[in-house]
Amino acid sequence: MLKLFESRGVNTDEQIEGVGLGMSIAKEIVNSHHGEIKVESTVEVGTKITLIFPVYPNE
Repeated sequence: MLKLFESRGVNTDEQIEGVGLGMSIAKEIVNSHHGEIKVESTVEVGTKITLIFPVYPNE
């Protein structure tokens, strides 16, 4: 199971570029602004990630 919002850490044996922090950072930003993240994924098609932020988060 893919843990999309958890940091992958750094593994020198992995063939994937990057350090895996992007989605965990995005989640923290969205949470701090009282927003939400929607993820839609279809095999062999791709993944759509939508970030939703409220216009007035304190109301």
